[in-house]
Amino acid sequence: MSYLRYLFTRKTFKANNNTLEDVGNQVQELNLIAKDYFQDSCGPVMTQQYTDLLVKCIYNQECYSTNKFAHFLVLEQRGFVNETEEMETNADNRRELKDFTDDLLENFDANLAYNSVINKCLKIPLDTINNYKKLFIDKYELAF
Repeated sequence: MSYLRYLFTRKTFKANNNTLEDVGNQVQELNLIAKDYFQDSCGPVMTQQYTDLLVKCIYNQECYSTNKFAHFLVLEQRGFVNETEEMETNADNRRELKDFTDDLLENFDANLAYNSVINKCLKIPLDTINNYKKLFIDKYELAF
């Protein structure tokens, strides 16, 4: 991946006040019967490893689901070079995006290689492809 464009429409988030210890206590409470069964089957060492891994997975999932913007920026710590140009989302930005999209729709060319690749999957006849050009411009239109 050489370039990534992202947009967060809202940078608000739900706070996650849980610590690893809190999640560990919750897992202990919820998992008492299963833990005994698991320990009988796999032994105490593997049971502890499983519990530790489960706690970390639950904790990470809670963190990522509460503040996607902040955790997205964690990519920098993993070597991603972030050259972000921050923009405020406002009426001018939305108008600019709409103008850009309108321009793409107006200048749509079904014969471009990119559009041909998409049409290999969609199999839209070329004589009616202009009726469906929004599918080629906006990838999210293809989502089910």
